[in-house]
Amino acid sequence: MFDKLGLGHEIIDSLKKMGITSPTPIQERAIPILLMGSDLIGQSKTGSGKTFAFGIPLIEKLTGENHVQALVLAPVRELAMQVTTEFQKLVPSKKREFMTVYGGEDVERQARLLNQIHPKIVVGTPGRVLDLIERRALDLSKVSMVVLDEADKMLEMGFVEDVERILSSTPKARQTALFSATMPSEIRDLARKHMNHPEYMEVSKDENDISNIKQFYVNVDWKDQLKALALILNKENPDFAIIFTKTKASADKLSLRLKDAGYSVEGLHGNLTQSRRTRIMDEFKAGKLRIIVATNVAARGLDIPGVTHVINYNLPEDFKTYAHRIGRTGRAEREGKAITFVTTLHDQRTIHDMVRDLDTSISKYELSESEIASFVVPRGKAPVRSHSEHRSDRPRTGFRREGGRPSRGFGSPRPSTGFRRPTSRSRFSSSTRTKRF
Repeated sequence: MFDKLGLGHEIIDSLKKMGITSPTPIQERAIPILLMGSDLIGQSKTGSGKTFAFGIPLIEKLTGENHVQALVLAPVRELAMQVTTEFQKLVPSKKREFMTVYGGEDVERQARLLNQIHPKIVVGTPGRVLDLIERRALDLSKVSMVVLDEADKMLEMGFVEDVERILSSTPKARQTALFSATMPSEIRDLARKHMNHPEYMEVSKDENDISNIKQFYVNVDWKDQLKALALILNKENPDFAIIFTKTKASADKLSLRLKDAGYSVEGLHGNLTQSRRTRIMDEFKAGKLRIIVATNVAARGLDIPGVTHVINYNLPEDFKTYAHRIGRTGRAEREGKAITFVTTLHDQRTIHDMVRDLDTSISKYELSESEIASFVVPRGKAPVRSHSEHRSDRPRTGFRREGGRPSRGFGSPRPSTGFRRPTSRSRFSSSTRTKRF
């Protein structure tokens, strides 16, 4: 129980309001270690509760001094923004003590805000943090704690030199926490160089633990992919879904076509302005948007527990990308479903090879050729109402058009069924161990 960890009343009350009464394995072990001031390496997959594992000690250790006391580095802006949002949920009264900095926004404006707000915790991406340091807008000389979140992703993206330069701008006596899904040699080298006898904690060792995700593939001619996708969305009726495409252009094209067919959908990729990306993610998390069509890079670091379905409209290039994509569902110990389109015999062999490499299994999704051939994707339909707008006390008999008349689904002969909630089950059965690194 959190109240046994000696935490402040505001954090305990906030956790209760969020329905969180017991810590996850990584929170249970990491929070006491970090509160004691020790360095920590936590090997844990995304979705295990690591943000609160380091966020709670960070916030608990803040003092009244008016300078940057802690820094959190994240590989991408979406994850950085997500971390700050979680901090603000923990202590609503201290919202102004946290600030997020990332690329894609006016660096001069962020520099001015740092000077005006004087945040105690800065969360940012390595490139922008380093830029602000070099502009003398961000002073880390009095930082007492640094967190490297998803360190392996930062190294994959080529940020290792930036991270080292940032760490060299902080006091040597600082406390450092590093969280990573994998532990390659580069991470170990970074730890030896910049950490002080860190504790090593391992939870959910396998980064590709997708055992709670049901995997399917669909055989379909590439000309009929849109038909098959619409049919699957009608059949599955997902609460929230992410559809992956190979390119930004195809994400735009597919999202526009689905929107024209009446789906609550937006495209998400690197060419969008940061304000629009933020708006799309806020709407998705709030339940105002049900489907996102995304590229691999755009979805990196997203942690949205409510995603029930992932659909690979285009086959990913390797099994690691496949695991990363489908890992957007089945979060927070929920079950998920992943469906991958295969348009050639080569695709079919490839998906089976990927599944074999991940030591898991995949089944054929039942979608007949006659179903696909007879289906017509509608055009010019008004978008269906959002997921949140369907929540009411009256029975849910399917999507409804404006005016209250039940629709006949997206081209289906019968009204679609109501939204199905994902079942959740406790899976905190993985072993947790602590040892010296």
